[in-house]
Amino acid sequence: MATREGPRGGIRALAGALGLTFALSACSSLDTPGAAGASDGEQSITVSAAEGAVARDMQSAALDADAKISSDLAIDCGIDEVYEPTPEEIASSNADVDGLAAAFEAAGVAYTRSEDELGFVALEWDYESPVAQEVSDTYWAERYPPQPLPSEEVARLKAENDAIVAALEEVGAEYTRHPDPSGAEWIEWDYANAVASDAVETVYAELYPPVPPSTEEVEAAKAENDKLAEAFDAAGIVYTRKADDAGWEWIEWDYEDEQVSLAVQAVFDELYPFDPTVDPCGAAHVDGSR
Repeated sequence: MATREGPRGGIRALAGALGLTFALSACSSLDTPGAAGASDGEQSITVSAAEGAVARDMQSAALDADAKISSDLAIDCGIDEVYEPTPEEIASSNADVDGLAAAFEAAGVAYTRSEDELGFVALEWDYESPVAQEVSDTYWAERYPPQPLPSEEVARLKAENDAIVAALEEVGAEYTRHPDPSGAEWIEWDYANAVASDAVETVYAELYPPVPPSTEEVEAAKAENDKLAEAFDAAGIVYTRKADDAGWEWIEWDYEDEQVSLAVQAVFDELYPFDPTVDPCGAAHVDGSR
């Protein structure tokens, strides 16, 4: 069964109504086949704390991308709102663009200029050109210098990057250390290299180990987890309960199956209806404009 590490495509209710990120605490049904929430189609899998942290981060990112409720009703409810910039805003923005254009010309970088209906000028160039990107980065860093980081933070980031470099060298992966105007630096490597990426993930898991849930989190999340599993059972949805050795549990299902996705959406709409006192635009979501 193909699974993804979190809900997408309109499944907002859990985050919106409960503030959860699908990281639900461990419960006894993992070890007890007949416990509440278990079904013939349910699977229970235990992974390491590091793997669990990665999975929950991916779930959180998926929910954040789909469930953010903006305080700007024009964005969240789809209400058209006309943006009317001041002449000063337009002039300031265009002055920045003129400066970048001058920097490109001095470096021999080709670009095109356009202007929108509001009067804002924009530039386009070859974004894959290292020279053009370097000119752009340098220009903006000089025009709006970043605030220097505290020495303690610089030291922490350096130690972190030293560990990443050591891990990359151990697996024979090439990398580049890029200085940052703030006083820090960042590491670039071949992100398509799975071995290198796994090595970096291991470093982060060791530097920032997952925080185990508190007793209160375990109790509150267990109740929600069991409720969701019971609803999935009633709807005939096959799911997997995963747990890690830090104490967290979460639920996954076959999100690539359109019918399963529709069934899950129906369960979420039933269990976690939009509360207009929390989301004043909930009606806009519920009526199909997700």
